[in-house]
Amino acid sequence: MNKGTGVKYNWNLLEELFVDQGYKAIKELLKINADQVLYAVAFYASYREQDGKLQFPMLAVNSTQGYEQNNNAEDDEGFFSIKWNPYDWKWGEIDLSSNELNDLENRLQAEAIKSTPKHWVKVENNFMKCLVRASKRLYMKLKKENQVTKDFVVFFHDEDGGSDLAKKCINQKLFFKLFPELDETAQERNLVAGFPVMEQVEYYIDRLGKHDGIDGEEAESKLIELGELSINSLINKLNDSVISWKVAGILGRISIADTIVLAALRNEVENGKEAALWSAMSLGLLGDIDYLHELNKSDRTRLNGVNGITARYRSWANNCKQIQPLNYTPLKTLLENGCDDCSKIAMSNLEPGNSYCDITINDVDEALGALNSPHQLIRQHAICILGDRSLGKKIALKVLPALAERLSDQNSEIRRLAVLNLSFWKKDAVKYRSNIERLLQDESEKVRTTANNVLTKLL
Repeated sequence: MNKGTGVKYNWNLLEELFVDQGYKAIKELLKINADQVLYAVAFYASYREQDGKLQFPMLAVNSTQGYEQNNNAEDDEGFFSIKWNPYDWKWGEIDLSSNELNDLENRLQAEAIKSTPKHWVKVENNFMKCLVRASKRLYMKLKKENQVTKDFVVFFHDEDGGSDLAKKCINQKLFFKLFPELDETAQERNLVAGFPVMEQVEYYIDRLGKHDGIDGEEAESKLIELGELSINSLINKLNDSVISWKVAGILGRISIADTIVLAALRNEVENGKEAALWSAMSLGLLGDIDYLHELNKSDRTRLNGVNGITARYRSWANNCKQIQPLNYTPLKTLLENGCDDCSKIAMSNLEPGNSYCDITINDVDEALGALNSPHQLIRQHAICILGDRSLGKKIALKVLPALAERLSDQNSEIRRLAVLNLSFWKKDAVKYRSNIERLLQDESEKVRTTANNVLTKLL
């Protein structure tokens, strides 16, 4: 009954219902549209938020006629074209809901969030596998229908899983027949892996900014992985106006702050070149803080200076090969330098709603100390990064009491964020329910609304 160690859920029943409901819906569609010939069916639009929402997919269907009406003479029919994007298909919102499926969705949601973030990931993995199996079975039921093409497919379309997930649903021979560019990419990847290292570096630099095959995102990751071996070639590309900003960003995330790298990035900043802003942000990731503070003294370079200093506190820092320990001293110094413009730029960069850096258990004490900072910006940043349940139950013993103290902060935005980030700890935060209830009488409407919303979910 239960496939997946440690997860109690009826995956067999879910798979059966996806197949049966999908089959019935498509048979009804074919009956009504007897002139249409289908080439693809896809499960899609499964919204998932780690440690939170895990939503069932809808079903989408397209026909050869539907594609011809919508393709605008598009030459590209690769995997990432509109031909294979369910959001662009003729029948894009086939609802599979039923009382039984709705019940299973609620049960899956409860199972996913009942324990740790790792458990949520395990549930998600089993869910994805279930949809792959359902796709294969639905294909077997539909492939002999008169109203489907010879190369008809059923797959699970997902932005995170991409073509690799679709490949698990489709016979390999047919998959590469439909998407030869992906076969070519795999072959190219293997070929490049056999190049001498410096030729690999040059190859990946050449792929920066490209969107086909081995794309720019993959190339960036490879260059960061190659690390020190990439540095000289990357520095030589800082004069390429098309990719210089990408190059500057990679140099920061390689995490090697030697004099050559710092000098090259400083040169970009001082000469106001295309990559000046990204160079300053990389200098921040590399710890060149004194230099960035000097930039804040000039109107001409202030924007770069502040962006450089705040880079470490933003999600951009998460992609570094080696992340610097959390340290609020540079931000505190910036906020106390008497420069109103500096503070405004920093506040804009780090306002709630922006993506912040992740932290490890080694950063927790620094973040806890920052909760008592006289600066609202520092307190709210620390509150937001401490709302991370993946830090574990042991850390929760330190974090939750500190977050609860902020419920009485003199600043209403801090109180609101304290409520919100306490709630992210789910069951561990239930003991603070009475503390949150007191905020139902808060003078701030935003605080009252947030407290009310949290209390309806914090059971």
